[in-house]
Amino acid sequence: MSPLITTAKTSEWTAAFELAFQRCSETERPNRVVEALSLAAAGELDPQGIFVARGGDNIIGVEVAMPLAGASGMLWMPETTDDAPDSLSLDLVRHALAYFERQGTKIAEAIVPPSDLSRTKPFLEAGMRHVGRVHYLRHDLILLPEMPASPQLHLASSRDVSPQLFAATLARTYRGTLDFPELNEVRTIDEILEGHRRAGVHRPENWLLASIHGEPAGVVLLTEVPGEAWDLSYLGVAPEHRRRGVGRRLAHAALRLAQLAGCLELSVAADERNAPALQLYRSLGFEEGPVREVFLMFLGENAHRNVVQ
Repeated sequence: MSPLITTAKTSEWTAAFELAFQRCSETERPNRVVEALSLAAAGELDPQGIFVARGGDNIIGVEVAMPLAGASGMLWMPETTDDAPDSLSLDLVRHALAYFERQGTKIAEAIVPPSDLSRTKPFLEAGMRHVGRVHYLRHDLILLPEMPASPQLHLASSRDVSPQLFAATLARTYRGTLDFPELNEVRTIDEILEGHRRAGVHRPENWLLASIHGEPAGVVLLTEVPGEAWDLSYLGVAPEHRRRGVGRRLAHAALRLAQLAGCLELSVAADERNAPALQLYRSLGFEEGPVREVFLMFLGENAHRNVVQ
């Protein structure tokens, strides 16, 4: 008989997280467990998405599914004990994906370090697709590159423009994007905006719209992350205004805003396939950080997108 997979009881959270972080070092594991317990207690990590498999009275497997704002969700790497059935990791992932389906999640993703690629078979067997690699970069905000003035380009915060104009401009920037194009037209613009608003502390003055001679040309979304490096969550330029310096101006404006707010670092993530974005960030002084492998699966009415043409 296959092990029973259910939502973990509150009394099981500690054991579940200890198994989830079993591959961490002895010094790192307790901190990771405490952090996860705090997130679960606060509801930031949905307790209904903490799944455990039992072998008798013992927990022999765990998978965590984190619903995210904006109709997406994140899967942790499944973990099992040495005596668990070989098929248990796949069963756990399928259970978590079914949970996302019930939640109305449109996109399930898993982001893992390259060293864990050999352990991602359960994701692939469950129908997820390895779409590529994301680069994380950081910029020290003590000294910033100089940026010459550009009289033709005007920057305005999202609080000073209509929500409809900002959303419409954001939508235009996705046309022909090189940054995980698989995600295009899966979520609505409202869902995308909600996902960004809920990713950290949202302040409308940190979302900027760029215009050239009054015509909207691009947007940048800057997210405040308390106690950490702030995040340049999104930067996009409308197709007709690309290669005109708009992206550089927006990136520099994000750096300056974060610096003026007293932040020490600004982070950004970019698809490895998005060479122009990576070149821009590196030219502005962003330094290389970790890389991660990205797995995606589309759910519900978008499931047909999982079939590679």
